[in-house]
Amino acid sequence: MTPSMTLDATIRELEREALQGDQGAIRRLAALANRTAEVPPVEGIKINPRETGCSARAVRNWFLDVEVDGRSPIQTGPKGKDGGFSLRLLQRKEGGVVEVLTLRGGIERNEQLSLSLDGRVIYRSER
Repeated sequence: MTPSMTLDATIRELEREALQGDQGAIRRLAALANRTAEVPPVEGIKINPRETGCSARAVRNWFLDVEVDGRSPIQTGPKGKDGGFSLRLLQRKEGGVVEVLTLRGGIERNEQLSLSLDGRVIYRSER
């Protein structure tokens, strides 16, 4: 990132770095999202049900599609239309286990869907 980058260019650059696993970029993107009115969806994340291979009828507010090497894929979502989710990502570090990030999806009082990373809203949309 350079000081002369536009907000859109900065967000795109942070998204690219975040998708490559850069934890600093993820934190900066979350902090930036907290200061802006609206954050665009991150490129590379499938949000159209047709693109994900699941039917729109099966998707409530959120749908989780998880792939882990050597394991069966997990596809799930909240049971009810007002449900949310919480995902904790843990990592082994120096013989112990540390929480790397927490991702939560839920519904705000104004009925908007909200996605939070480590307690900071990074995405909002209408239901």
